[in-house]
Amino acid sequence: MTASDFRTDIFKRFEDVWAEKILSDFTVIIDEQPIKCHRMILAACSDYFMAMFQSGMKEATENCIVLNDVSYDVFTFILNSLYTGLAVLTSENYLEVWRATDMLQITFMANMCETMAIEEINVDTWENIYTTAHLLSSDRVLHQLQLFMVQNFEKIRLSPLVLQISFQDFRDLIKSQDLVVSNEDLVLETVIRWVNYDPTMTAVLKENLLEENPHKHRRMMFDSVQPKGSVSLIASEDTSRKDKFSDLLKHVRTCLVSPAVLSHLYKMELISENKDSRDIVFNAISYNVHDFRHGQWPSGAIHRSCSDYIQGGVFAHLYGCISFISADDEKFYHIARCSYVQETIQLIVFNGELFIIGKSQITTNDPCKMFVFSENNWKFVTKMPCDDMLLVSHGDFMYILNKDLKKIYKINPKKNNDQTEYVTDFPALVDVKHAMVFENCFLLFCSEFLYGIKDTAVHKFDISSKAWTRLDNINGPADQLISFRNDNHHYILQNNGSMRLIQNIPHTGEIEFKFLDKIWNINMNVYGAITYRGKVMFLGNCQPNELPGEKCLSQFPEHFEIIRFWGTDKNNCSNFVPVTFPRVYLNEISKKNQK
Repeated sequence: MTASDFRTDIFKRFEDVWAEKILSDFTVIIDEQPIKCHRMILAACSDYFMAMFQSGMKEATENCIVLNDVSYDVFTFILNSLYTGLAVLTSENYLEVWRATDMLQITFMANMCETMAIEEINVDTWENIYTTAHLLSSDRVLHQLQLFMVQNFEKIRLSPLVLQISFQDFRDLIKSQDLVVSNEDLVLETVIRWVNYDPTMTAVLKENLLEENPHKHRRMMFDSVQPKGSVSLIASEDTSRKDKFSDLLKHVRTCLVSPAVLSHLYKMELISENKDSRDIVFNAISYNVHDFRHGQWPSGAIHRSCSDYIQGGVFAHLYGCISFISADDEKFYHIARCSYVQETIQLIVFNGELFIIGKSQITTNDPCKMFVFSENNWKFVTKMPCDDMLLVSHGDFMYILNKDLKKIYKINPKKNNDQTEYVTDFPALVDVKHAMVFENCFLLFCSEFLYGIKDTAVHKFDISSKAWTRLDNINGPADQLISFRNDNHHYILQNNGSMRLIQNIPHTGEIEFKFLDKIWNINMNVYGAITYRGKVMFLGNCQPNELPGEKCLSQFPEHFEIIRFWGTDKNNCSNFVPVTFPRVYLNEISKKNQK
C-alpha cells in the first residue's frame, strides 16, 4: 500500500464516522440546526475550537456551541473538507469559505482560499475580492490586488471602490512608476474624484455587503476590523480630503498633463485654496508653455514605465558613438551614431532636444560644428566660433562661454542658427573648468592656485543685471567638477568625492556651498550625474573592478535615497547629461558590452 493509498483510506474512515455520527461528542448549532461532529477533528484543524476547548468555557463543558457568524451550508462544507481531506472550492463559494475559515482560524483552508482569490482576480471580480481581503486583513491578497489595480488602472479607476481606499493606499496607487495609463489626464481626474468623494458614503458599501449575505457576522466584521494590510477601505477616515490634495498632486506627473486640463485646473477652487497646489500647477503650466526643458526633468515630468518615452543619461565617446543609460531599469542602450563627429566637445540639452558639439577631424583645424538629434537622426545646426568652450542652456538661449576669447555669447539654435549675440566678458583672466545655471545666474568654477595648492574660485553672473560677483572659494580642485540638481536643490561634486549643496543665504542675496560629505575617498574623473525618483546616478571613468562599492559611497537619505555609480572605460567620453528619448530610438546593448 502506498502512502497515498494509506491517507485515502484514513480519510475514508473519517468520512464514514462523521456520516454515521459514530462517537460524535460535540454539537454545533447553526440556524437552529444541530451538526454532530468530533472535538478531536475540530481542535486539530481549528485554533478557534482548540482555544475554546482548552479554556473551560461553558461551550466546552456543555459540548455544544451556537454559531451565528457562519452559514449552515458553509460550515457543513468546511466539516466535509476536514473529514474527507477534499476541499472543492468554486468561484461561487470560496469567498464565503474564506471568511468562515478565517473566523474559525482554520489556517490551511484560509490559505487555500487566498490562493484561489489571487487566481480569480479580474476586472469583474476584483471588487468583491478586495472587500473581503480588506475585511480579513489579508496582506498576501491585498498585495496582488494592488498590482492588479496598477496594471488595470484605466479599467478600474471609475469604480466607486477606488474612491473608498485610504489616502496612503490611493497615493501609493497613483505614484507607482508601473501604473499603466494612456495619459496623465486620467490620473489627475481620478485624484480630483477621490478628493471630492464624501467618505460618509461608506455606509452604502456596508449595506451592499449585507445584501449579499444577511448574516450578522458581516456587519460585525466590517465594524470591528482594524486594517493591517497595505490596502484598506475607508471606514472612519476624516473628511479633510481636500487638505490632502497637494500631497496627491505631487505624485501626478503634472508636467505631462495636457495644457488645456492644466489651465482649467488652475482656475478651480480646489487649487486657489492651497498655495502648494497652485505652485505645482503653475510650474507644470510653465513647463508646457515656455518649453524650457534644458536637461534635468522635474519629478512631474517623469514618464511612467508604460510610456513611449524613456529617461536617463547620455554620453558620447570617440567617432560620434552615443550611449544611453536608462534611469529606471539602469540598462545600457545606444542611439544613432553622429557620423559627422569624430571628437565630441560637449553634449547639451536645449528645449528637450539633444545637441552634440564636436569636430569631424581630430588632428586638423576643422571647425567645431553643432548637430541636433531629431527623428532618430543627426542634423547639422551651425558652425561654432571656437573649440575651447563650455555651453549652458537657460531660457530662450544657449550660452557659449568662449574660453579662448574670455567672452560669453548666446544663440537660439532653433531660430537664428548662425547668429551669436555678445553678452559679456569673463570677469578676469580666469581658467573656467565648469559652468552651471543657478536660478537666474551663471556660476563659473575656475581653477586657482593658492600657496601652491589648487583651489576653486567661483564667479556669479546675474543674467538680468549683467553684473559679476566674486563668491567665496571652495576648497579643492575645480578640475572635473560637475553639477546636478533635483526638484529641491542644486549640487556640485568634485573629483575627490566632496559633495556640496548650493543655497542662498537668507536676507543677504549671497550664495554658499554647504559641504555635505565625501561620497568616496578616491580621486576619479566624473562626467556627470542625473537624478531620478529619489536616486542620483554618476558616470565616471574607471574599469568595472574599480567602481566604488556600497561601503565607499556615502549615503544622504535627506537628499537621495539611493546613490549609483556607473563606470566606463571608453576613451574620450563627453559630459553625461539627462535626456528623454522615444523608446523606439534605442537599441539595447548586451550586458557583456556594458562598460
